[in-house]
Amino acid sequence: MKLLMTMCVVGLTAGAAPAGDLAPAGPPAPTMKTLTEVEPRTPIRNDFDTPAPVVIDQPGSYYLVEDIIGFPGQNGITIAASDVTLDLAGFRVLGNLEVGSNRGIDVVAANHRNITIRNGTVRNFGGAGVYTVFADGARLEDVTSSANGAAGFDLGPSSIVVGCVATNNGADGFTTFQAATLDRCAASNNGEHGFDVWESAMTGCVADSNTLTGFNLLRCNIASSEARNNSEHGYFLNQGSAEGCTSFANTMSGFRVQRGVARGSAAINNDAEGFALVFNGRAIDCVASSNAGAGFLVDGGSAIDSTAENNAIGFDATGSAGRIEGCQATDNTGNGFRATGTGNFFARNTSTGFPLQFNLGAGNAWGPIVVISGAGDISAVVNANHPWANFRY
Repeated sequence: MKLLMTMCVVGLTAGAAPAGDLAPAGPPAPTMKTLTEVEPRTPIRNDFDTPAPVVIDQPGSYYLVEDIIGFPGQNGITIAASDVTLDLAGFRVLGNLEVGSNRGIDVVAANHRNITIRNGTVRNFGGAGVYTVFADGARLEDVTSSANGAAGFDLGPSSIVVGCVATNNGADGFTTFQAATLDRCAASNNGEHGFDVWESAMTGCVADSNTLTGFNLLRCNIASSEARNNSEHGYFLNQGSAEGCTSFANTMSGFRVQRGVARGSAAINNDAEGFALVFNGRAIDCVASSNAGAGFLVDGGSAIDSTAENNAIGFDATGSAGRIEGCQATDNTGNGFRATGTGNFFARNTSTGFPLQFNLGAGNAWGPIVVISGAGDISAVVNANHPWANFRY
């Protein structure tokens, strides 16, 4: 046994390869690229020596290293090139309303593309805070525009706006047209509309306490948004759609819908009607609660499968050619369903609460009104099985 162990040790020693030089040839070289190599960026700072406003006239990536101060009669930052990324880096672009500075950030001349502005504040300019009308497809992210003399954001076609805020501006909070996308933006206390938007898509936005309408929309689709405390309508929806939206405590209608549709939306505590449905405007599966006027005012529009509760009137057909079908009126102060216009149609509705639940004037059409006074099976009640029956109970 002793001899075998010795032979194994000798064999291992004889077969071992000699080790190389373990001393490094030199210090380790960096293996990562610098930030400049990954994304060459140019710092921006004030030029008080010349003095001159900031002008970006070459493509590239730029970032602020301090607050930028606007000069009298000038823009804070002018962008005169395509393919520009401007990172405000949490700093501010500041104007002075007393000396009449122009726009905060201004994209000048037509047909500029691939403009991105992000992460900072623009305020106190005489004109718009951010002006990209001439930029096709500009992208704005996490920018606040406040206390400017004109619009907070005046945007061009195909803009993409994410997480931006417009507050206390002299005109609209946001104004844009043609294929823009606005996501999780907020407009409050602006001098005109919160959002004045054409032919665009919006989601998750809030309009609060603006002087005119919260959302003034033409051929737009808006979802999961809220309008509250605006001095005119919560939503003025013309030839578009609103889905899953809420309108609360606005001075005029919660929703004014013409040639468009509101789906799955709610109007609560507005000073006039919850929904004003005009010129073929429709509300489907909506709720109107505790509004000072009618829950649903129907003037040539339609209310379908919707609920009105605790309003002055539940459903009020004031014009002609309206349709109210499959709806529920509960505990409204006046009529559950009323028609003061002519040529309106009522079918498959139910009403409960105050005594005068159906007040349908001459010149209108309706399915039979079935009065349910007790409990239990109603199949034997006259007209209870009629396909267009309306129920009062």
